[in-house]
Formats: sequence, structure tokens, C-alpha cells
Amino acid sequence: MPRPVATERTLEQKISDAGPNNQRAEPLILTEARTRLMKEDRIRLIKRGKTPWFYLAETADEVVRARLDILGPIYDRTQDDAFTQRVGQALEIAVFKALKDSGRDFLGSYSNLSEHDDTTLYDRVDPPLVISGNKIEKGPLDFVVFEPSGGAGIEVKNYRSWIYPDTTEVKDLLSKCADAKIVPVLVARRRAGRWRKGTISRVGARYDLYVCRSSMGSWLNLSKSLKAMDLVFVNT
Repeated sequence: MPRPVATERTLEQKISDAGPNNQRAEPLILTEARTRLMKEDRIRLIKRGKTPWFYLAETADEVVRARLDILGPIYDRTQDDAFTQRVGQALEIAVFKALKDSGRDFLGSYSNLSEHDDTTLYDRVDPPLVISGNKIEKGPLDFVVFEPSGGAGIEVKNYRSWIYPDTTEVKDLLSKCADAKIVPVLVARRRAGRWRKGTISRVGARYDLYVCRSSMGSWLNLSKSLKAMDLVFVNT
């Protein structure tokens, strides 16, 4: 029996993330379809706190409320800072260890990984705001890697949602790396189909896009040949 209520992210997981890659409906299309179905009164919205939940119009109110009583508290725990910060740190630490194992020179670290277990957040050490005399205006990058051909700035986003080229996270990454005059590298879980090898225009410049799959190793091998106007998306 299908769940009678679901959040926006659950719908993405069940529809946009399912099936062969070339048959997945992007979240942008899913949002348009959901809006149309709501106008036709085929699905409805109910809010619990600030979170919208969706359900079929024919579902009885008592069924919706009963299901929300079960799912609501579970959802609330996944939104707690203690949980979300640990999720973010998990991917950042994986990237940190990959960089450390690569033997490359880099900035950005976790200083106490061996001192306690995962029940306590680890301490991040951010790279400086000035890289080779160039000041970064929008705050520190997660990591900065140095190659003989130049540097690369890395941002790690362990988000459940898909990332589009025009999101704030991408704009901020490009702005930071433009300030530091280094190659931007975005490490994230999901990218929208608009991320294809080609050219992206942002912050007054055009970037050649490269997409690496599955591992940091693929980007680390590619990084030796990157130019200042390349943008790399590492799919985890």
C-alpha cells in the first residue's frame, strides 16, 4: 500500500531518483506536475509546522492525520541540527581523507578525527580567506588544492536535493574561486540534467564544464590538466 502522505523530498526520491538515468523526471518538472495536480484537486497539501505534506484528494482526513502522527516525529529528527551537521561532515571528511591520501598539498582539515567517535561533531579548520594574495569575499572554501598548473577550490554539498547550475551554492562557489583565481570544484550527491559537459555562463565569465562520476580519484587525475576557466562537478 502506498504512503498516503509524502514530503516534496520523498516524492523526488520515489519519482526523480528511480529508474534508468535517461528516464528520470527532473525535480523541476515534478514541481510543475505537482502544481498542476493541486489546481485540478487531484492532490492536496497539508502543513505540519513549516513543512508541506502532499496526499491524494480521495484520502480520508483521519488516514492522513494518522500517518502524519507516525511520520512527522521521524521527519523532525532528520531536520535537527545535530543530524544535518553530521550528514554534511560525513562527505566533507571523505573528501578530506581522499585529498590526504593523494599526497597533494591542500588547505582545509579536520583536526580531531582520531580523538572521539561520530557521536560528537568534529572540528573543521577552514582555509584562509586570502589565497596567494587574492581575497575571497564570500567566506572560506571547504578545501583548496594546489597543483603545478594552479589551484582548485572545493565546496562539498551533501544535500538530499538535486543541485542546478543556477543555485546559490554554485554561484557562491564560482564567486569565491573567481576571487582566488583558482578552478572551482563542486562535490555533491545529485546534479540536475542541465549539468552536461559544455559551457556554463556565471559571474560574468564562461566555464567549461566537466562531470566526474563516483569518486574523487577521477577528478584528482583530471585536475592536472584543468584550466582556470573550468568548472568540475564531482558526482558522489
